[in-house]
Amino acid sequence: MLIKQVLNNLIQNAVDAVAGKGNIYVKSELVPDDAPDMVRISIRDDGIGIRDFDKDKIFNPGFSTKTTGTGLGLAIVQKIIMEHRGEITCDSEYGKGTEFVIELPIDTQEGSGYG
Repeated sequence: MLIKQVLNNLIQNAVDAVAGKGNIYVKSELVPDDAPDMVRISIRDDGIGIRDFDKDKIFNPGFSTKTTGTGLGLAIVQKIIMEHRGEITCDSEYGKGTEFVIELPIDTQEGSGYG
C-alpha cells in the first residue's frame, strides 16, 4: 500500500506540472545485470520542471512550490522508498520537465514483507 501512495503522489505531481498541456510517462523495468534483483520505476513529465535553486530542497519536509498543500509529499515519498531499502532520484530541467526514478530491491523470500 505504501508504494501505491508513492506512485499516486509522483503521478499527481506530474499531472499538476503538465497542467493539462503535456505528457506523463510511467515506465518500469528490471535493472540491468550489474544490479540483479532490482526494479526501476520512472515517472517523467514534460511539464514546467523544477528551478535549479529548488532542486536540492524538494525532499525537505515543508518545502513546496505549490500554493496549496503541506509540502510533505516528496519527503514522505523519500521516506517510504528508503524504508523499502530503495532510492529515489530526481532529474529536472526548468521549462522542459522532470523525471523521478525509483530503484527497489526485489525480495523473493516468502513472508519478507518486501517484494
